[in-house]
Amino acid sequence: MRALKWITLALVLIMGAQWAVAQSYAFGVKGGMVMGLQRFNGLNNRDILLGYQGDIFIESADENEQFSLFAAAGYHQRGSAQIFRNGFNPFSGNIIPATSIRSVYHNAVLTAGGKQKFEWGASRYYYSIGLRGEYTIDWNLGFLDFLPNQEQYVQRIIAGVTVGGGLEVPFSEFVAGIVELNVHPDLTRQLFLPQQRGIDRNGNPFLINEQNIYNVSVELTIGLRFLHKIEYVDY
Repeated sequence: MRALKWITLALVLIMGAQWAVAQSYAFGVKGGMVMGLQRFNGLNNRDILLGYQGDIFIESADENEQFSLFAAAGYHQRGSAQIFRNGFNPFSGNIIPATSIRSVYHNAVLTAGGKQKFEWGASRYYYSIGLRGEYTIDWNLGFLDFLPNQEQYVQRIIAGVTVGGGLEVPFSEFVAGIVELNVHPDLTRQLFLPQQRGIDRNGNPFLINEQNIYNVSVELTIGLRFLHKIEYVDY
């Protein structure tokens, strides 16, 4: 909760600072693909979740544009998957089709941080680092969806860091395309399961060990960046 409050405050301060001092700034939209992974204690065969994400963002833009502060807000999917590949039933001779069980968390995300930029011909490449606060709006626990009272296990408010880099390709003085690759490891858990017993679809009892599940996501993003430039004219 504390991390989310600080990131929200940073978002407000960055946006307010641009207008308060009439400084140039940039804003835009971006989105793309998520590759999500979660690590379970003692539950193996967790595969990559393919999902999607999108943000609106704002960042400072000084005359040299070598460093900027940024803030972003959007929707990001988190989670993992369990993939069962094609199989063969030796008794019936039938092919068992491949299936995928998805554990998906639908998260609202606030991010604030900084970018260091470098010239590359007419373009700029950069690396960035930031802090994230996320709120889980809804979820599907996948193979754990049998659990009752799921609200007691899902941690709705989580925090993490964001590191990555990108490229700005100008289309004009005021419009540029962006491509980013970012990694989002979480610092707090998305799901906590105390040790408990369950019954499978065949009526057989089984034991689930205590689980502390954290998200790690890799995102490939494209977007558009618009420059709002302030120029001072002497009369």
